[in-house]
Amino acid sequence: MHNEMIQPSHFGIIARTCIASVVMLAGVFALI
Repeated sequence: MHNEMIQPSHFGIIARTCIASVVMLAGVFALI
């Protein structure tokens, strides 16, 4: 658990990837 707090950069990258994928899916559904 402590390692996650020491390395927040990895969590940020994962969060950005998830947000980007969600935005892409939302855009695709909006076009349909």
